[in-house]
Amino acid sequence: MELIPFKSYDRYRDIQRKTERRKSRRPGVKRHEIDGIADWIKENCNAVRFGICHGARYGHEVDWLKVHFRRAEVIGTDLFPKDHPKVIAWDFHKENIQWKNKADFIYSNSLDHSYDPLACLGVWFKQLKLTGTMFLLWHPCQIATHRGDCFGAHFHEYVDLINEVGVVEDIIYQGGLLFTIVARRKDEE
Repeated sequence: MELIPFKSYDRYRDIQRKTERRKSRRPGVKRHEIDGIADWIKENCNAVRFGICHGARYGHEVDWLKVHFRRAEVIGTDLFPKDHPKVIAWDFHKENIQWKNKADFIYSNSLDHSYDPLACLGVWFKQLKLTGTMFLLWHPCQIATHRGDCFGAHFHEYVDLINEVGVVEDIIYQGGLLFTIVARRKDEE
């Protein structure tokens, strides 16, 4: 596991801005991967009313999930969103009282952009309903760190990290070397 430290929060934002500018408009996830997650939700979860996609930039994931859950509110967050009406400017490390215990699901393929992945996961798990489910995409490209991709970890390290604050329930094999880790909140004590 590797984490690039930043001298300040402003420096972190500056690096994320520079990284964001280098990335293409092409989504970091493919439609069939989101369809696989939606199928898992339909088979294993109750009715969906609210979902959050953290690190959604252009909102592709938001749109694709909305196709599956038409009656649900599905929003995205990003430090620097790109003109999508359902993607708001928000640092996914920060709590939002309006989302606490509200989300039926959370999806992200952006944990590799976290300056504090354990705290970030803690925030995300608090956003889930007790019956909510988190979906975190992992690909081998998330092992290495470089500038804005400031957190890197092997698959088993992602699983171990998630299990520190939640419970890994399932793994969705997405083809090739791509996996989605399915997790829930720990039982309240």
